[in-house]
Amino acid sequence: MHNLSLSFPKTYFKTSLIVIDASIYDQNIEVSNKLLDVKLPGFSTSTLVNLGDGVQNSTKALSMGDLGYADFSNFPDGIYCFRFSVAPNTQVNKKFDFLRTTLFDIEYAEFLTSLKFDNEGCSCKNSKHLIDSLREIGLMVEAAKATIDIGHSPYRALELFECAKKLLSQLKTDC
Repeated sequence: MHNLSLSFPKTYFKTSLIVIDASIYDQNIEVSNKLLDVKLPGFSTSTLVNLGDGVQNSTKALSMGDLGYADFSNFPDGIYCFRFSVAPNTQVNKKFDFLRTTLFDIEYAEFLTSLKFDNEGCSCKNSKHLIDSLREIGLMVEAAKATIDIGHSPYRALELFECAKKLLSQLKTDC
């Protein structure tokens, strides 16, 4: 029996979504008709992507055009719903939720690189508050990802992520 698994590496590429097939396949059963059904956050329909026959443990970089959304260039942040299957697809399939935070990660990284640090710490008027807030934001995003990866609670994950976004926005105006 196949043990289906997907992995989604962290990336700073706004225009691509990287999906890694990390499944463990039974060597005695042929792998065929690998299908990935993808539903993006904020979109009402999903798109079916054929990942090929006979190819095990592959990596696929998807663009918005690959999913039928050529008018959009960047993948949005939010919860993505995947249904991954191999033949017989109605019997061998698994659902995966993934919290993509790429646009937020870029904004967070740009804010970090804009700060002026020296031997005394940060030049921001309240550096202890800044550092505590940055830690809180980072932990909140990690908690959101863990919630969806391990806890399987997409609503709670999105709530935590939205809170982290709000905190970053406030911090940017305070500093």
